[in-house]
Amino acid sequence: MKITLRDVAERLGISVSTVSMAMRDNPLVAEETRRRVRAALDEMGYVYNRAGAQLRTRQSLSIGVAINDLMNPFFAEVIAAVEDRLAAAGRMVFLANTSESPERQQMFLRALAEHNADGLIVCPVAGSSVEDFRRFAASRPVVLVSRTLAGLTCDHIVNDDEMGGMLAARHLLDLGHRRIAWIGGGTRTSTFQRRWAGFTATLERAGVAPPVRIAARATREAGAAAASSLVEIDPPPTAAVCFGDLLALGLLAGLRRSGGPRVPEDLSVIGFDGIGEGEMADPVLTTVSIDRETIGKTAAAFLLERLADKGRPIQSSVVVPTLRPGATTGPCR
Repeated sequence: MKITLRDVAERLGISVSTVSMAMRDNPLVAEETRRRVRAALDEMGYVYNRAGAQLRTRQSLSIGVAINDLMNPFFAEVIAAVEDRLAAAGRMVFLANTSESPERQQMFLRALAEHNADGLIVCPVAGSSVEDFRRFAASRPVVLVSRTLAGLTCDHIVNDDEMGGMLAARHLLDLGHRRIAWIGGGTRTSTFQRRWAGFTATLERAGVAPPVRIAARATREAGAAAASSLVEIDPPPTAAVCFGDLLALGLLAGLRRSGGPRVPEDLSVIGFDGIGEGEMADPVLTTVSIDRETIGKTAAAFLLERLADKGRPIQSSVVVPTLRPGATTGPCR
């Protein structure tokens, strides 16, 4: 039998409105009464009628989160921070791994609209257009994470990727490296474009030729495969910058298996992101570290503030990266 608030109220000898306010932790209800209500709800097996609440409030209390690559620990940490902040606000997360697929991204947007989700936090897939989000964003707030999308006016939180590229270049230049390779990164994303711009501009100012670029997906497997491409470059590079830490960790493994250049004696390697796995690697990975927790919590805060005040000015935030030296970079021989 379905348990109602009236059943709970009759059992405790209080009014239905008191039960309802206690469920919402209304301070007008004494803490002892709220405790008794919570205990009765659990004991009687009460199930909250979310559909009815949606009809009353016109809100589903659910938020969509669409990420282009959930296999990447960087995004796992961002999502954990997003969910912590939204859960504290009583919001539920619907999560999608879009796997850089525009089709999967569109399917998720349609599903969110059908389920009346209140908003969306998204790292757009490579090649996304404003049209992909226009209809959804017309009626619900959208917050962009990590990547921006030219022409889409909405709140966003990104890393200062241009500075990240500069930090990687400056670190290698200070170590005396002049022949440098770049591995990975989707050229259609704002993240790659900013990192590449900062990196190459720093090399150019130092009078160093642009790096050789090796195409690769942001996975360990692609990094390992890139090891064979790296050793075929003539003259051989003395350093390699990987678009992400997963690529860098895969590259280290590929070089070990193939008996390629020693790291860091013959080849210095830098990653991007600062995931915990890099600190556990042997040798410890040098990386451009990005504050994942701040990105996630800020994205969630932007969305909640937009829901509370849809007319507020557009908010944007840029997180400053740091270079985290490890044992995979050293002086150029």
